[in-house]
Amino acid sequence: MTEKDNRETLLRKISRDAFIEIDRGGIEEVSKHVEIFKQNNIIANMHAGTKNMTDIMIIEWYLGQLIDLYNKKAWHCINSWLNCCEKFTQ
Repeated sequence: MTEKDNRETLLRKISRDAFIEIDRGGIEEVSKHVEIFKQNNIIANMHAGTKNMTDIMIIEWYLGQLIDLYNKKAWHCINSWLNCCEKFTQ
């Protein structure tokens, strides 16, 4: 496996875990996963405005959106974010 493959596998795992835990939990779970994302070099609004994103970039974008929602304390948007991420848990 290449480094790119390893990163994609890791991001798919941490994102899937996050979607499930956040869906069942609350603010504490969001906070926990935001920290995990940051430890994996995900930043708020990652790749925003980028065209022709790769699969990895799309995952990073979604994870970066959660960091942005968390930073803005936009708790009312978390359910919408989860609904958009359902395709990763199928």
